[in-house]
Formats: sequence, structure tokens, C-alpha cells
Amino acid sequence: MGRSNRASRSRIRTRRSMKHYMIDIETFGTRESAMIISAAVLPFKLDGDGAEKPAERHFTPAIYPTWEDQSEAGATIDPLTLDWWFRQIGNGCAATDLEQRRMPASAAFAQFANSIQPSDCTRVWAKGPDFDCRILEAAFRRHSIACPWRYWQCRCVRTITDLADMPRTEGFSNSAHDALLDARTQIYDVQQAWRAINKIK
Repeated sequence: MGRSNRASRSRIRTRRSMKHYMIDIETFGTRESAMIISAAVLPFKLDGDGAEKPAERHFTPAIYPTWEDQSEAGATIDPLTLDWWFRQIGNGCAATDLEQRRMPASAAFAQFANSIQPSDCTRVWAKGPDFDCRILEAAFRRHSIACPWRYWQCRCVRTITDLADMPRTEGFSNSAHDALLDARTQIYDVQQAWRAINKIK
């Protein structure tokens, strides 16, 4: 085996062992200041089979921050997006039917950030990072919470699935716009794309 082939396989093994997190959010807009309805984060491995079971006791896979607290901190609601959400009610939409699970925004975002340990976080995935990561980073700043990732750690689900020439998946639930289920679907997409690109069965 040539040196270049050995180096290539070594890089693949290294990437497999990295700590990856998938995030997904539902919001009341597309601007950086958009109010967050829900946010989910799940750990996974590239060569795994779905999300991993979190080892950390403090891990919080999904948060539902109160809207009032976010508004007071400067989060905004886009009227057109709000109208769109109203039209989803009754059509299998899960995102807005969560009032009983909401908690103060600062506590919710702190729990979310604490679920991603900077010491072992090597990649954060989203569909795409310029939406989910950007809006979450702004929320962390508004509530004086340190962001648990750096800009260079963010990766895009759409990019890797495009490279693998994969069709769009429909997800694991009939319930639309559920951040946690969307994150699970995106993990599946990344893992399948990784196998296709590296010709792993």
C-alpha cells in the first residue's frame, strides 16, 4: 500500500472518531435576531447508525425557550413567518404545540450550550449553518452565554448530500417542523452520504 493510500485511510479513521453534533431549530423568521421556537441537538458518529445515546447526564436534546423572555432580550418575529406558522396549525405541525414544555429562555439556551462540550466538540452540523448556527449564536450573545463551537467547526448537511448525489429524505415522522425529528433525519442523511462518498457499505 502506498504512502498516500495509508494517509487517506488514516484521515478517514480520524474523522470517524470525531465528536459530531447535529442541530436543528424552528424560528419565527430568517434574520439573525429571529425568535427561536425550538432547538435540538444530538451527538452522532459519521460511520454510526443514527444518533448516539448521550453519555453526559446534563445533556438536553431539545429546548423550548419562552417567547416573552426572548422578546425582552431583543429577539424579533417576522410577520410573514408568523402568518405562515398560523397556517400550519392543524396540519400536523409540532413546533408551536409545546407551551407546557417551555422554560425561561436564558436557562434553556444555557442547557443547550452545556450539552455541547467544547473540549470534545469537533464538528457541528446543520441544514445549513448560515441559518441554524448563526441564529443560535445570536441568541447566545443576547443571553450572555458562551457559544460552545467555533465558526470553523460548522458543517453543512446540504453540501455533503449534494456531493454524494443523494435524493432528499422525507424524515422519520408525519409531524412537520419538529426540530428533534428533523435532527435525526439529518444525521441519517449525513451518515448515508459519508458512506456513499467513501464507498463504505
